[in-house]
Amino acid sequence: MHSSRKSPLTAIICAVLFFSLVAVMPIYCNRENEDEHLAERFAAFAESLAARDEAAAGDLVDTDVIAEREGYGEPETEPADAAAEVAEVAAIADGEATFVPDRSKMLISYPKSTPRPSQEMIHSSENGLLETHGDFEGMDGALDTLRSMLDGFDGQVSVIAYSLDGSRSLTYNSDYRYCSQCTIKASYVYSICQYMDSVAFDDRTTVYYNPSNLVEGSGTVQNNPFGTGFTVRDLVGRCLRISDNSAYSMLLGYFGNEIRNEYMDLIGAETLKTGGLWGNYVSPEDYVILWDEIYNYFRTGSHYAQLMKESCTNTPFAYCNPVNGLNYSHKSGDGPDWHDCHDVCIAWDDQPYIVAIFTHANAEKGSHPAIENIAWVIHEKLF
Repeated sequence: MHSSRKSPLTAIICAVLFFSLVAVMPIYCNRENEDEHLAERFAAFAESLAARDEAAAGDLVDTDVIAEREGYGEPETEPADAAAEVAEVAAIADGEATFVPDRSKMLISYPKSTPRPSQEMIHSSENGLLETHGDFEGMDGALDTLRSMLDGFDGQVSVIAYSLDGSRSLTYNSDYRYCSQCTIKASYVYSICQYMDSVAFDDRTTVYYNPSNLVEGSGTVQNNPFGTGFTVRDLVGRCLRISDNSAYSMLLGYFGNEIRNEYMDLIGAETLKTGGLWGNYVSPEDYVILWDEIYNYFRTGSHYAQLMKESCTNTPFAYCNPVNGLNYSHKSGDGPDWHDCHDVCIAWDDQPYIVAIFTHANAEKGSHPAIENIAWVIHEKLF
């Protein structure tokens, strides 16, 4: 029996390889893989939704108080006899015809007065870098302030500010993906309003609140007994103005989701297509495309364009609205369970512009100072 001896050179090479492996392993193991992290986040999001039977987190403010002030409040209603209520709801459900949209009417029915936002203007070519396009001469100090805020943001953040004439924009992490939260309601209301205009739909049509429509969280429809009727006009107003989750569910249940997905295909906002109430992996860039279309739709002054504009202009739950007296039209959303807080708004300046701020960071009691400070710099110093 004999033992073999390694040469000194072999021992040195082995030692170098061993220590190199020890040094590299932590780096390799801890390297952030954004796709994997996103997949984990959204898998957890989907699991949570399923566990809660598609109940939404809603906004972090007392929607009952705001609804009362905005004219959408109802008193709490004592439940009727349970057996009678179930029978009434079943009768209403049986009597309702299934709504079938006329696909030939799903068209873009307005002229565009703005250029389509080009990828160059709304897309960040490099993550973590504030990029500007167009004339920002003399604004270096404000840009430095904004850059410092974004770099120091506690959580994931994306920002796009875009002048609707296509002349100027700034972007930061514009193609990150997020859970939509309630911002997705704007895509649905835009779609059904366009459709209703095209078929001269009667906004006094009544839709009845049934158990399948209950989505917990923001709004006051949930305070009503099953079988209560609401007009389509009322539901649209509630859906946008106080972000009423059950009103949104009622509209979706009545008109179906294919209308939204058809219109999102038409405008090229693919990430805003959904399989139901909410959207996963939504892109801030697609929201700029959507709100550019909404702006052009508003300018038609059609019946439902006016209703939508009234329902989302100068409303509560705003995080990135201007505070200098400008009117704004917007839709925000936040979800305390999934730690996302977003807002997209049109600022009605002499030259209107869109500001979209998306974050993976919680709001607090209906406000998010970090988002609001970022928005203030954009509105007051840069646009």
